[in-house]
Amino acid sequence: MAAAPRCPICKSADTRALARWRLGYTICECGACNVLFSDPLPTDDQLSAFYQGFLYNKPDVRRLGASIARRKDELSGLLRTRHGAGLRLLDHGGGTGVSYAAAKQLGFETYFNDLDQHAIELVRELHGLDDAHCIADLGATGQRFDFIVSDNVIEHLPDPIANTRVLIRLLAPGGTLIIKTPWGKANEQLFYPLTVLEYARRAAEHDGYGSALRSLRAPIWCCDPPRHLYGFTPESLTMVATEAGVPASWCEIDAYHDDLLNKSLLATYTKRPAGLLGIAKRAAVLPLLGPELAMKALHLSLRAAKLLTPMGLILRVQRKA
Repeated sequence: MAAAPRCPICKSADTRALARWRLGYTICECGACNVLFSDPLPTDDQLSAFYQGFLYNKPDVRRLGASIARRKDELSGLLRTRHGAGLRLLDHGGGTGVSYAAAKQLGFETYFNDLDQHAIELVRELHGLDDAHCIADLGATGQRFDFIVSDNVIEHLPDPIANTRVLIRLLAPGGTLIIKTPWGKANEQLFYPLTVLEYARRAAEHDGYGSALRSLRAPIWCCDPPRHLYGFTPESLTMVATEAGVPASWCEIDAYHDDLLNKSLLATYTKRPAGLLGIAKRAAVLPLLGPELAMKALHLSLRAAKLLTPMGLILRVQRKA
């Protein structure tokens, strides 16, 4: 495997190639800031072609109301307010618009931005987005915002430093930028076996079974080029802000956990069965519920003792007035 290039975040030459990946990409690691990154990084044209119509998380319209209600609670915690009246919020890389709709219901004057034209049309259809609140070109807009929420976007961008610099420029004095991203080496992932097995399957497909075994021993979660181009750590996410010119006094790093029962057998079992196949699935998982509940109890105990690396990171930037 060819030598890895300099780290695109901290510019260190202390990097190594970890695994060959699809479409000619390689997953690399920086020994200085611990970021995982793609080599090479795709061009803007390649990303645009990849994402048009992608919408891999297109919402189930039947459950849209419940998704928006959950996002309202999450946003209230992230923004530290439930009252958006008179405040302007930008949903950066907003995808299917669940955050956009939740912010509107909280009373914010809400604006939307996304690379995917199909996503924009979907948000127009589902959530009433109009031209005045759709920001196509962040670099050209003269708008300023009290809040900017960039939820699981930064890991998709070839140049996260330049993007962060743009977002900071769009903050009004006293404004808050929230950047959420997966934690690239989160060991809490080991308690979500369906996710672990899916990642190992992809590693085996792209780089052989040896790579799959290495990924279980030393997980390199979340870096999956050309979709996820980075897997950030607290050090590397802090470095992004520093390189973007953000004063350290403006920044705060936090972490978040996934839903304890996400992708669990218990969640599968409690779903209303659909026909004979649904009933058969419930019967098949029943003997496994006991061991899974024991693992979830261990998971919760380790999480409470702060012995697990959480699933994700939050960079909060509070611009001084």
